[in-house]
Amino acid sequence: MISRRRLLAAAAAAPAATLMRPVRSRSRTLELATPPGLPAVYLHRLVQQDPVLEGFRLALRPWRNPDQLRIWIASGRIAAAASPTNVTANLYNRGVDVGLVDVTVRGMLHVLVAGRSTANGLASLRGLRVGIPFRDDMPDVVFRRLLEAAGIDPVKDLEAVYLGTPVEAAQMFLARRLDALVLPEPAATLVRERAELVGIPLATLDLQAVWADRFGGEPRLPQAGLLCERRLAEREPGLVQALVAASADAVAWVTAHPGAAAEAASEVTGLPASAVATALGRARLGHRTARAARPELEAFFSRMAEMDPELIGGTLPGDDFYLA
Repeated sequence: MISRRRLLAAAAAAPAATLMRPVRSRSRTLELATPPGLPAVYLHRLVQQDPVLEGFRLALRPWRNPDQLRIWIASGRIAAAASPTNVTANLYNRGVDVGLVDVTVRGMLHVLVAGRSTANGLASLRGLRVGIPFRDDMPDVVFRRLLEAAGIDPVKDLEAVYLGTPVEAAQMFLARRLDALVLPEPAATLVRERAELVGIPLATLDLQAVWADRFGGEPRLPQAGLLCERRLAEREPGLVQALVAASADAVAWVTAHPGAAAEAASEVTGLPASAVATALGRARLGHRTARAARPELEAFFSRMAEMDPELIGGTLPGDDFYLA
């Protein structure tokens, strides 16, 4: 498997012509890469509502994990994607020609604990075997930063078990091979529903609320938004502004119609519509342009960098990171 360091180096070295390949004028097709979770729901709505923007035909391409997304960006296969905000910042700081258009996912991370109260917060996890998907990416980074702030050692005070995907983590948990799970929505809702069916009592920690208690502010985090190639944004400013407007409309519609949105996007998510609709009610979706969200993004990135500056590529992104 390609290492993260080698992947980022390849991305930074990719020639401009390669990075431009997906959006050459002869095709006029813009694929929006998306994880098969909550971003896929609003992006599906966006594409269905606005299949053509500024002369570009829009299409969705699901990604399975953040490393696959990195490879697509590095190889020039994708010029726009729903991405964890720290992934976008890291790529930008490594010299990849990308920036952030907006922030749409502002909280969807939870810890599920089997058969134990979470009244003591993160201290309730001491001595437990905790499953975590996507090592060194958003769920893991937020969880470890909170453990560090609480004075809990993830090696000495609990057993962190890293899994490749939320699905793998959920399967191990439901097989009772894990005591707790760090999961994003809608995977967290699916585990809640299936745990109830097999008689596993659950307690939950909302990591956004834990973050607010520890660091202050509202219980929300700027976790994901739309990444775009900066050269595309410069060449097609009308397209970027149209994406901003369409994204804002799609997020508002999905928030107001979770059942219909989940049903319509079921082929993209591959998940039960009822669970996705419930997850939409538990997640914090809300649209802000990247520039409007810059203060909270910089506060979020700074907290990450206190633990490891390399999580954001070494420094806060510059002005040209914020595309809209």
